[in-house]
Amino acid sequence: MKKSNFNKLLLMAILMTGFVFFTSCGDDSVKKEDATEQNMEKETKADEDAAVKEETENKEMNEDADSFTLFDADKNGIVTKDEFIKAHENEFAEKDKNKDGKITKDECGMFDKLNKDNNDFVDKDEFLKGHEEIFALIDTDKNGEMTKEELAAFKTSMKKEAGKMKCGDGKCGK
Repeated sequence: MKKSNFNKLLLMAILMTGFVFFTSCGDDSVKKEDATEQNMEKETKADEDAAVKEETENKEMNEDADSFTLFDADKNGIVTKDEFIKAHENEFAEKDKNKDGKITKDECGMFDKLNKDNNDFVDKDEFLKGHEEIFALIDTDKNGEMTKEELAAFKTSMKKEAGKMKCGDGKCGK
């Protein structure tokens, strides 16, 4: 065989081998790498979502425990109406920054709910009466005591209700 024919055959063999390798191994390899990357991304996203959900649940449980501990003055695991109201008397004093006996909308996140006479402020009596009503909602078995479970159930129901409310003109839930 002549050297030029041999070189042509060798070149063709190399090109064909490369073509076969590229189309059969190369594409599958790339597809497998892409699929593996996509699966890893999905798993990472799922792991991140699970971690966020767990962190949120833990935070909510800690907030519930912190709230309950704040209300439970004698630390017996039960919050009476008197303990609940006393905690909110203290809260009123903290929110009433200028000590005028009134809380404005800027000082109270629940202003619209507590402001029964629709003026520009909530006084201490309105504030405490509103919290007596809230206690009655939390105390589902109506025994005059609030448990951790009742508080947690109340917060869950409030979150569900908040999702249904429409807000506008400063009047949420109306």
